[in-house]
Amino acid sequence: MLIAFIANLIPIKFKTDFPEIQKQFDLSIEVNDFKSVPGFNIVDDVLEDKQYAFLAGYEANRIEAAFEYQENIIGKNTHIIFGVPAYYAGWETNSLFNNVNVVEDKRIVGSLNYSGATDVINTYKQLLRIINSMSSHNSNLCILPLSNKPMSLAAALVLVEKQKITNLLYDHPKQSSLRTDKLGKWHYYNIEWNE
Repeated sequence: MLIAFIANLIPIKFKTDFPEIQKQFDLSIEVNDFKSVPGFNIVDDVLEDKQYAFLAGYEANRIEAAFEYQENIIGKNTHIIFGVPAYYAGWETNSLFNNVNVVEDKRIVGSLNYSGATDVINTYKQLLRIINSMSSHNSNLCILPLSNKPMSLAAALVLVEKQKITNLLYDHPKQSSLRTDKLGKWHYYNIEWNE
C-alpha cells in the first residue's frame, strides 16, 4: 500500500498586466521542450489510436507549444479539461478566455470537459472516461498537465494506474518569481493506493 500526503497552496491573486478579457499571465518565464516521465514513454509507431488530453491552465502558449513539439497531435484526437469551477469565483474565465483561440485554431474537437480546479477525484474520473472511450486495444492517452497542481495530481494517479496505456508529457517551465501576490487556502490530499 502506498500512502502519500500532499499539500497545495492556493494563491489569492496571480499577477497580470492586462485588464482586458484575455489576460496574459506571467506565470512562466521560459517553456522548455516537452519530455515524457521516465518509465512511462510508449512507442508511438505501434499505436492505432493516439489521443491527447490537455489539462488547461491560464497559459495558452503552452498548449500551442505542445502542438508544435508533437507534430502528430491533431484536434480530433485531442481532449481538453478546464478547471471549472476555479479556485475563486470568476477565475475560470481566465482559463476559458485565454484558451478559446487555441481550441478554435487547433480544432480541438475530441471533447471539452470541466472539472473543479481542486477536484482531484473528478479530474481523475474525466481522464478515465477519455481512456474508456478510446477505440482499440492499441490505444494510448498522452496526458499534458498544463494546469494547477490538483489537476496534475489526478494525471499522476491515472498514469500510475493505467501505465500500459498512458504516458505524460510535461514542458518543465521555469516559474516566474513574481507569479503570485499572496497565499490563501491550503488543500491537503491523503492518497492511499492499494495494488
